[in-house]
Amino acid sequence: MSGQTIRCKNYSILDCLKFVAGLFIFSMEVLRTLSVALGLATLSGYSLYLTVFATGLSIDLGWVHLSPQFASLSVLGDPVILVFSGVLAHF
Repeated sequence: MSGQTIRCKNYSILDCLKFVAGLFIFSMEVLRTLSVALGLATLSGYSLYLTVFATGLSIDLGWVHLSPQFASLSVLGDPVILVFSGVLAHF
């Protein structure tokens, strides 16, 4: 994105502002995705079970909202998975 030239010569200022806002929103989505991935990667350094437990608890409490392509991960918020991963993370 750095060094990209935005040319608004043939467009209205409103169209140019919409374009720039779209670039900013896209950049923020990428940043948010990277921050979640880094947080989960940090947890995985401790224990796989602790990562599953923390992720499942976050999903169950509504702290993490899964995008449609990751909807299958909602099983981590199941109480049975939380209990087993919590017990295994302790040992």
